[in-house]
Amino acid sequence: MSAPTVPSQPTPPTKHENPLITYQWLGVWRQSYRRHPFLYILVFVTLTLFYGLFLMLELRYPESIETVHLDFLFLFVVVLVVPLFAHGRIALEYEKATWEFLALTRLTAKEIFVGKWGSAMLALALLIFFALLFYMPVIVIGSTFATMTRQLENAFFSLMLITSWGALLVSVGTWIAYRVRRTLSTIALMYAFQVMVLLMVPWLFAIFGIPPGMVAQAIYRDSSSERIILGDFMTRVDFWWSAIKSLEIVYWLNPFYALAVFDYSTNNSLAWGGLYDPLHGWLWVQSIIYLAVSFLLAMHTYRRLRREWRKN
Repeated sequence: MSAPTVPSQPTPPTKHENPLITYQWLGVWRQSYRRHPFLYILVFVTLTLFYGLFLMLELRYPESIETVHLDFLFLFVVVLVVPLFAHGRIALEYEKATWEFLALTRLTAKEIFVGKWGSAMLALALLIFFALLFYMPVIVIGSTFATMTRQLENAFFSLMLITSWGALLVSVGTWIAYRVRRTLSTIALMYAFQVMVLLMVPWLFAIFGIPPGMVAQAIYRDSSSERIILGDFMTRVDFWWSAIKSLEIVYWLNPFYALAVFDYSTNNSLAWGGLYDPLHGWLWVQSIIYLAVSFLLAMHTYRRLRREWRKN
């Protein structure tokens, strides 16, 4: 008589594997596709047709679309789309009353937070990869080596700014979801946050007499054009310090305004292009600030989660 077969045990996760990320990134999407396959097929076909039409226009009129147009398009897409998944499904766990069950598992607080926050970051990375599919034909088709190099540099720095702003939105959405614990409320507050930061605050500052560009004009008058073009370090420090003192930093940290100034300066004026040259700090400073705030906010949310559950 043969011995009874022992059921195979599931393979435990390795030290560097986070099962929550795997579930959030693959399991949830797989379950959603099984429930609504027609919707996913419809979205895929629509995006494929739209991309094919975009390639046809680019091949037919190679000079009609530049990376400048795509910069604002995809920044607008990030502003609209990222709040829909920035909550990392934390609020949904609260609504389904399954959030506390995670505390009873062997997962650490770090693994749980990274699983939720990291899955939203992976979704952002997928969105940026989708943007690259549009940037590459614009850079390659109908371009000389000089124009290709210029557009490639512009696309790199612009996508760096767009990605860092998206990362900031993910951390803000994760923190709001942890505090509010409602999905629709989190998404609504995310949109309200962006309307306030990107539109209302600059508009109010302009109304009360703090127009943008005064700091740059003062530095341009006080400094020689050679120093600005060569990217003198103290000129950059003076610019940002003066922007903080005059509160013009509200404009310069606005991603839409930063991209607008960058695109205008690099295409129309060599002197102003020197002041707003990314090789000398422009767009790098904004991106670093976005990422620093994103990291600090993510760490704050993680520490509150660890303190609430009293587990490492």
